[in-house]
Amino acid sequence: MIRDLIQDRALLSPEQVLMVIQGDKITYKVFNIYIYAMMNLIKAFNKKVNRLAINLSSRRHTLSALIACNRLNIIPIVLPLKKYQIPNTNYSKIANVDYELNDSNCIIQLKNKKNNFQYNYEKNSVQCVLFTSGSGLFPKAVELTFDNIYNSAKNWNDIFQFNKEEKYLNILPLHHVSGLSIFFRSIYYNFTQIIYTYNKSELTEYVNRYKINYISLVPKMVKDIINDINLCRAIKKIKLTIIGGDAITKDIYDFLKNNHISSYISYGMTESSSGIAGYFINKSDKYDEGYIGFSHKNVKISLQGKYIALQSKNIMKKYVQGKDCKGKFVTNDIGEIKNSRMYFIGRKKDFIISGGENIYLKTIEDVINCYSIPIQSIVVGYKDKKWGEIPIVLFTSDFNNIAIEDLMSHCNKNLPQHMRPKHIIRINRIPEFNNQIDYKLIDYYITQSMK
Repeated sequence: MIRDLIQDRALLSPEQVLMVIQGDKITYKVFNIYIYAMMNLIKAFNKKVNRLAINLSSRRHTLSALIACNRLNIIPIVLPLKKYQIPNTNYSKIANVDYELNDSNCIIQLKNKKNNFQYNYEKNSVQCVLFTSGSGLFPKAVELTFDNIYNSAKNWNDIFQFNKEEKYLNILPLHHVSGLSIFFRSIYYNFTQIIYTYNKSELTEYVNRYKINYISLVPKMVKDIINDINLCRAIKKIKLTIIGGDAITKDIYDFLKNNHISSYISYGMTESSSGIAGYFINKSDKYDEGYIGFSHKNVKISLQGKYIALQSKNIMKKYVQGKDCKGKFVTNDIGEIKNSRMYFIGRKKDFIISGGENIYLKTIEDVINCYSIPIQSIVVGYKDKKWGEIPIVLFTSDFNNIAIEDLMSHCNKNLPQHMRPKHIIRINRIPEFNNQIDYKLIDYYITQSMK
């Protein structure tokens, strides 16, 4: 069984600050009151709910609704914020949802009432469902158990030894495992998380005001820091900067190393309850492209065919409507072992990661091909110093009256922000060689267009 530590601390140390959200301090006592208000709201629904979709703009409400579901033995499904959702994708259907809690029906009544009931959870019960960010034709709904999340937090603590006095700046989305896992770590290891919406211009202020010890970033955010002297100085003060979501490039490595920024490069995914491997920059001798680092405690990383395979208690229970993983998972990441080290060398041609977000290129292609004028297109990933990779559309058509601006507008209306192509290029034909797409020629077209 896993004990509900929020309830314990609300009784034993009620005025202790659990988190700060956009400058608003929230104690364990106050957060527990919100949880009970959410429980009363959910119990007042006029139907039996086994799987509840949480679709709330307030992060305080999102987190309290999640814990409320845990206490009521309801499976919480945390929906992505609208700007991250793929249009015309029924997330509730994918996750087999019974009912949705949204901003319009989330009307809670706070009551300052002392509650002494202790909640305990079965390790193999589902604590939450999170979505991958579109790493397939549709996002996948990932079931994470209490044991998955506990072991993930424990593995991170084995490396970093969190203490109660530390402050962890969380600027990652809470519907992502990267952001939500920080919340769970703060509960298990009793430190304070500082939650803000990412804003480069205000990041220095956050770090200095709260005397931040830890921060998690994606490589794109590090790019924002590189040319900002004040922000670089602020980040240098932090005990540890954790970077995940995508492989780092040499310029990021050199920046971190040359500026003596204490950094940990993390490898992981939603299906593994966040990071399961990594390495410290200051313990590395040189940039080693694609190296994923040492596996966390009790995590086995191997190759199955050409793909990276994982075995751990961190591994998800299953995809919704999928088979039980039983602690094993084969990723879409193509790997290679060199000198007893595991390297990430790429993904299937139809997958890229851009700014820390997984993108399935066929989703973009399907939107392009639904344009009002018939066209033929191909969408490819192209390396980019800031984003890691970016989606680029190449198209051909028998019709000459197609404006690139109109086609881009069509994409902007029908794709979430992270999936929108950065460039659209018109070509005479889709190049092929031996009845297969000629990616070398496509790369040439893109390079010429970028000049």
